[in-house]
This record gives sequence, C-alpha cells and structure tokens, in this order.
Amino acid sequence: MAVKLKLASYNIQDGIYEDLIIQNVHRMVSEGVDIFCLQETRIIKPNFIIDRLKAELGDEWQGEYFLGVDNPRLEVGLTILWKSVKLNLQELDKFFLPKLNYVGLYDHFITSVFTPAQRGAMIATFDINGTIVRITNLHLDFKNGAARRRSQVEYLVDHLSKNPVLHEIICGDFNTSVKNGTSKNQKNWIGQSLQNEFVDAFPDLKWTFDGASIDPTRFFSGIHKLLLRLGVRFYRKLDYIFLKNINLTNAKMEQLKGSDHYPLVITFEV
Repeated sequence: MAVKLKLASYNIQDGIYEDLIIQNVHRMVSEGVDIFCLQETRIIKPNFIIDRLKAELGDEWQGEYFLGVDNPRLEVGLTILWKSVKLNLQELDKFFLPKLNYVGLYDHFITSVFTPAQRGAMIATFDINGTIVRITNLHLDFKNGAARRRSQVEYLVDHLSKNPVLHEIICGDFNTSVKNGTSKNQKNWIGQSLQNEFVDAFPDLKWTFDGASIDPTRFFSGIHKLLLRLGVRFYRKLDYIFLKNINLTNAKMEQLKGSDHYPLVITFEV
C-alpha cells in the first residue's frame, strides 16, 4: 500500500526572525508536513533554534543537523527533521562540498564576509513502509557564478552514484540567483548535472526568494531598504525540489513571513 507524505524545503535565513520561523513550522506540521529540509540553520543566538524546534515538536519527531566546523555562524547550516512514526532512518551522510579559495569584493559587499563559506549536503536514507527513499538537503555557493554551482552539483552526483537508489529526492537552496528570463537555462544545467534522471517538482515556478525580507546585519541592508522604498524588488528562483521515481501528487510554495525564502512543500507517495 502506498504511503502519502509531505516534505518542506525551507531556507530560514539563519533564523533571525526565530518566532516567525517557529510559527511557520508549526503551521506546516498542522497541515501534514512529515519531513523538513532546512537551510541556514546556524547558531546566531545562545539558544539554537533547532533545539527549540525539536523540543516543541515532541517525541514523535527526530532531527539531525550539520554545522560548520570552524564557524557555525557562517558555514553549512543544514537540518533534517522528520516524523519517526512514518520515516525510519537507515543511514545519514554529512557531506562537504568543494570550498572556494577566495571571496571577491562584490561578494563581500553582498554577504558582508571575506572568508569563503563551507557548503555541504545532508543525505538521509529512510525506510518508508518497506520502501527505501534517499533525501538530500543541500545549500550551494552563492559566489562565483553558475559554473561554480554546477561543479558542486556534479561533485554531489558523483558521490551519490557510488551507492545508487531507486527512489530519491534532492532539495534545497541552489542559489541560482537569476532573473525570470534566464531561469530556463539554470534549470537546464541543473537537470544535466543531475544526469536528467530527476524531475523538477516546480517546473513553472518563477521565484522562491523575495528580497523584501533581508538580514539587517548585512553591510548593504541600508541600500537595499532604500531601493525597496523606491519600488525596486528582488525576486529570484533559488530553491528547488527534484524527484526520481517519486509519485508527486501536489506541489505548493507557501508565502509565509519570516525569511527571504518561501518554503516549498510537496505531497508525494511511495
């Protein structure tokens, strides 16, 4: 018998608006989400937002996170939370992606840091009522253009290919950072990097990032706010969910306040 599940992929913008993020997660749980793949779950406060989430969600939920080795404030920041009554974890792999050697002046201006960030992927293999499903949660580099991100996806695919599975989901923040007119080209290189084995759960979605919500600690935030007052908005499609041999029954972007990204939620059967 097929099992129906809901998955949400959500970049929480370091949890700077923690109460809103917690509220959004609880709302999605009430709407039936069984597994969360979160990006930018970093330690920016004395009390880690993921510890709070795990405590509030209760014993029927389990979770694992992947933080940076040298700087938990800036690096990696990935979390997977899942409902243990539906998903039985078989294997967990925390995998570093290749790291940049430098940060240019423009990238420093955008991100307010000079040190290249370590990116990564969390790869969780679950037994779902006898069916093995592998779910990868990732966050690619923002810096150094599409060629950089493509090389990271190809590096990940090479790693995954060493232990192939039939049913698979890859989701997260791909940082494609493009306008609507070039999103087709971005999707094409992602598909090619994934060896055309995966289907985009949101093929017609134009954007997932709304720059109206920004981290107020960033160097350029004042300029950004001025541009917003002048009516200049920053919409980009940065987030994706790709499926291999997964029966997708519904896909929706939730427009929830609390982050500069909106969560992508899919309903699927295995």
